[in-house]
Amino acid sequence: MICKNCGREISSQNSRCPHCNTVITAQEVEQYRKEKAQNSEKNEGITKRNIIIILAGLGGLILLGVVAALIWSGSIGDAIRYNYYEKNYRYDEAKALLETSKRYDNDKKYYEFIDTASELFDETEYDSYTGKCDTVIKAYDEIDLTVLTDVRKNKADAVKAAVDKLLGYNFDDIKNKMRIAYDLHEEINKYKLNYGFNVENEKAKLAKWQEDYKSVNKIYADLKGADLKEYSSVLHIITQTIREIDRLTPDENGMAFFEGFAISYQNSPDLGKIDSEVKDLKNAVVYNCSKTVSIALYGNGNRATLQKPVNYEGKDSQKTYDLFKNVIDFNSYIKTSRSADSDFEHFYRYVDGEDPVASIETYISDMEKRGFVLTEHGNTTARGLYVLQGETERVRISYSTVDKTVTVRVENTNVPK
Repeated sequence: MICKNCGREISSQNSRCPHCNTVITAQEVEQYRKEKAQNSEKNEGITKRNIIIILAGLGGLILLGVVAALIWSGSIGDAIRYNYYEKNYRYDEAKALLETSKRYDNDKKYYEFIDTASELFDETEYDSYTGKCDTVIKAYDEIDLTVLTDVRKNKADAVKAAVDKLLGYNFDDIKNKMRIAYDLHEEINKYKLNYGFNVENEKAKLAKWQEDYKSVNKIYADLKGADLKEYSSVLHIITQTIREIDRLTPDENGMAFFEGFAISYQNSPDLGKIDSEVKDLKNAVVYNCSKTVSIALYGNGNRATLQKPVNYEGKDSQKTYDLFKNVIDFNSYIKTSRSADSDFEHFYRYVDGEDPVASIETYISDMEKRGFVLTEHGNTTARGLYVLQGETERVRISYSTVDKTVTVRVENTNVPK
């Protein structure tokens, strides 16, 4: 009989599997004997003598063919075909093959998960795509990851991480925060019409707008590779407005109004354009997810590149380090905003008095804690280069004290250039 846990052949006389120590119940033994008796009845017309005569007559060459056929149709053959199907990305056929065998329940669930994940490339609209992502997550939750090989587990984990990231975006919230520029324009008009307001409440609202606009700009910049069009202007005007409010003297009820408000903001955004921008963001995050899943399943991004979501015209850069969860964002080490110049490459400008070498050394130390190895470094008075190698990522860091810049480039060493 076959062990339900490890799938190896064992004697029906055993109380435990000699290979994995799983307990064999009396009910399992009885079921095995019933199935064996049923199989014997079906084959009662073929006696042992018949088999011997047939094999002897066929000769050695045909005997090898029969043995090979038996192997191909048995558990070894199944294993060979599973591997063949997976190596050739034929997940639906692997899943169908497993339908016929109770010995591979967890493999079946794994292939169902992988097969569903590969179907993501047939979806392009955000809503239908996220519906498919929910199905992927449910399939993932049914897999017993502890019995998978490292390759399969890593593949499944990478797919789930990409899907989780996509499902984590709340686009209603993003839309509300993007319209802060419009709301700020309306607020300034009220000031100029001498609308009264509660000083503390107004400052709290403006401070929240300030933080919300920073947070939505980070998402926008990650997905689109650039800041929101009005980002700097909006933050500047909010800061100025808070400063002006601080100069007012509220009455006994905490109320005040502007007798003269000099700050102006002429570039009120079109709310229809915000809807369009949010749609583009949805398509961008779908594309990023597709590309990441493609790398997890196929080892490169070619399939995802050929099947970009509808209406998405973005570059194939993945907008920052989203694909590389092990790579730390360098921004906090230099304390300035980054700007994307090309695929996975970002420039950082530092101010006079900052020491780029010290910042880079701190960054390298933190990266080494994550398993990266410093494989190359060289410095002159004005310039330097460092290379950190991870399991699948390479990070190249260069600086120039002449141009006041640090450049960080992330490369995926698994993806052909």
